[in-house]
Amino acid sequence: MSYSVFLHPQVVKFLKKIPKTDVERIKTKLAELSDPTP
Repeated sequence: MSYSVFLHPQVVKFLKKIPKTDVERIKTKLAELSDPTP
């Protein structure tokens, strides 16, 4: 999975609107999706 998409300006702008706790939760979910652990 490429993370370059997350550097897209609109994505960055969108992420900056999200509360910090939600950002952490989303990062955790993305990590699970990109690198699934049993």
